[in-house]
Amino acid sequence: MLAEVGIAPGEVHVVAVFTNRRGLKARINGVDIVGGDGALGQLLGRGDRIPHEKIALVLSAVEDLFPIYAMRDVPTELTMPEPVIPITRQEALISIEEIEEALLANILAKPIEDWMAYLHPDQARLARRSFNGPSRIRGAAGTGKTVVALHRAAYIARTRPGKILVTTYVRTLPDVLSALMHRMTPEVADRVEFKGIFGFALDVLKARGVPKNPIRQSRPSI
Repeated sequence: MLAEVGIAPGEVHVVAVFTNRRGLKARINGVDIVGGDGALGQLLGRGDRIPHEKIALVLSAVEDLFPIYAMRDVPTELTMPEPVIPITRQEALISIEEIEEALLANILAKPIEDWMAYLHPDQARLARRSFNGPSRIRGAAGTGKTVVALHRAAYIARTRPGKILVTTYVRTLPDVLSALMHRMTPEVADRVEFKGIFGFALDVLKARGVPKNPIRQSRPSI
């Protein structure tokens, strides 16, 4: 649903806030667990992620996905709970004043590029799509191929075990992509490795004891 409005899959985080606990911070099966005192930091700690003109669109999608409900009674033993009652008002977990103070405190923080969090819906769908085999994305320079690859690597790292390898023909690009990954999704950045394709090939040959230029060295002398 959020991909339909252009939210990159790596930007969707599940957070459980325990309002009666303080100093609670953990991560269990991909879910961030925080106490009531950590909710605001969890929301604002990653900096600006979505262009201002898209906030209302994203909020509307989230409200449709997650309507507010309250349980009228707590079930006991094996009895079924009574029907849930939708509610339209509840006590705010975080006040507007607290948000304003936190934003002011972070005003000097270095902003993050909008494109790192917001994608075109077609790009967002590609970043999380399942393929039966190798796939190829073609496009002119500047159309967002590298951005999609970056988000896809982050998505795979968050949803599957093991390490992810991203290769490129541009020798200087791995360092740039690695730095962006650490800024975008620091929790999985260590599981994504960026390598130049030639450097990766040489590492494979070296690890297996194969000569650097096997074809040239195997040629007979003339």
